[in-house]
Amino acid sequence: MKKLFLIFILALFVISCDEESQNQIAGLRTITQRVEDLNKTKEEIKAIEETAALMKEENSLLEYEYPIRLDESYVTTYRFKNNKCYEIKMDTYLNQVAHAKKVQHEVISYINKNGTFSKTTLKKGIYHWESEDKHVFIDLNIQNIERGIVNLTIQLK
Repeated sequence: MKKLFLIFILALFVISCDEESQNQIAGLRTITQRVEDLNKTKEEIKAIEETAALMKEENSLLEYEYPIRLDESYVTTYRFKNNKCYEIKMDTYLNQVAHAKKVQHEVISYINKNGTFSKTTLKKGIYHWESEDKHVFIDLNIQNIERGIVNLTIQLK
């Protein structure tokens, strides 16, 4: 199942970015590596993320912002409970609505073709899936897609 998440997250961001953006992201810690951070401690996350990208730090939260190009970025937020990461949220902010919609369609298609997740449900602009073992939940929020914003949340139960 972990391999599925790694492929899924990497595909999400490769699809949404042009070659210049992909090169910028590749120079940073990859999205795939962030998925592997589930269940790590706050100190372990801080040790592997770029210090300069840290936007916010609280007892139960770390937030990093990475630029893609002018006025475009993605923000990765790690949430902790009992000093273990239980949620990773990735928010993309894109200038082109077409890129955001392409991300949406690719994510939905990929998850629906995979047999590891429940059938997609859509409620109030949020697509929801859960793993067959009901340990992992994925939400794709497209409520602000017309503004180029796509929010992806992967959460351990």
